[in-house]
Amino acid sequence: MDEDYTLKFLVRHEVGELYRANLTQFLSRSRLVLIPLAVAVCAVGAVLLLGAITHAHITERRPEFIANVRPLLIYGAVALVGAFVLPGLATAKTLRDPRRKNGFTYYVSKEGIRVEGSAGRVEYNWTAFVKATEAHNAFSLFMTRNSFHLLPKRCFGSFGDVELFRTVIRANVPVSRLKMK
Repeated sequence: MDEDYTLKFLVRHEVGELYRANLTQFLSRSRLVLIPLAVAVCAVGAVLLLGAITHAHITERRPEFIANVRPLLIYGAVALVGAFVLPGLATAKTLRDPRRKNGFTYYVSKEGIRVEGSAGRVEYNWTAFVKATEAHNAFSLFMTRNSFHLLPKRCFGSFGDVELFRTVIRANVPVSRLKMK
């Protein structure tokens, strides 16, 4: 990749934005399975528990029935809580890495993106990105389904730089792999 770049900016991630990105990514991967399953398990458990409490004809078996339903509620609650805790753990692990403290400098050119940090540098051609998304506060460039670069808009020098980056992304990433504003 040549040294002629279009944009240069420094990225230092903050806890909130990194947590939101990890949470969004985790939920988008698991929403089709984990969340509906957890909600269904909790709902079934709650309905069964309510039925055991309110119906008099099962009074003599109520303690046994409640004991059998309790694991459903616990498993569902653990799954729902886990959906928000796991991204937090991933965020904490990422931010504990001492190489992150100085941030990463991104150089954007027509050939691709070069990322430099305290541990070295890596260059990506535009074909390396399988997906590019834009949220109200950041861009995400995905190398795989689970691995991405989070580029907060606050790290760009100006609104014009954000617009220029958006234009470069649209010019180099196929439309079928874009989710941009």
